[in-house]
Amino acid sequence: MAMAGLALASACAAPLQAAKPTQALNMAVRVEPDANSGYPVGVSVVLVYGQMALTKVKAMPARQWFDERKQLKRDFPECFGFVAYDWEWVPGSYVSPITIMVPPEVLEVFVFSNFLAKGDHRVSVNVPKGVNLKLTKEEAEAAPLVDQLLRQHTTDPTRRVYARKCDEPEDADPTKPIGQTTEGTSK
Repeated sequence: MAMAGLALASACAAPLQAAKPTQALNMAVRVEPDANSGYPVGVSVVLVYGQMALTKVKAMPARQWFDERKQLKRDFPECFGFVAYDWEWVPGSYVSPITIMVPPEVLEVFVFSNFLAKGDHRVSVNVPKGVNLKLTKEEAEAAPLVDQLLRQHTTDPTRRVYARKCDEPEDADPTKPIGQTTEGTSK
């Protein structure tokens, strides 16, 4: 009975999700010269699709995220779990602006930063406002992009990453907008 209710709730929620458009998450990243006490810092942007995965991910500090993400991927298959985009930056390095296209099925977006220092190092992101991420000696400071910076924020289209919609094939090209094949023609 519970499964039937879950299926019905999912079916009822689908039209509401379809009304929500795909949104661009614009990120500006600054890596301080002494970031992470001079060691490279790993950053993971996590788009969470499923409610059970959201409950788990929302409670995790960054260190736990980086230690357990492979198992979480197995525990929460796509469309019930998450999609993660990972980078590692050397202190003082330049990072080009990043844009991730977030599909309407995504419930919440988090940024995890893998620092040596103790702390949660997890930030929940407001997608329409973007994120200005500053990696310092012992933590990640995150703030919304100010309106002026958001308007000026332009990225090289080849650096855009499009999260795959749940109904797209696994081999879909992540650099192409949802609904386009690698040749650039609509499906």
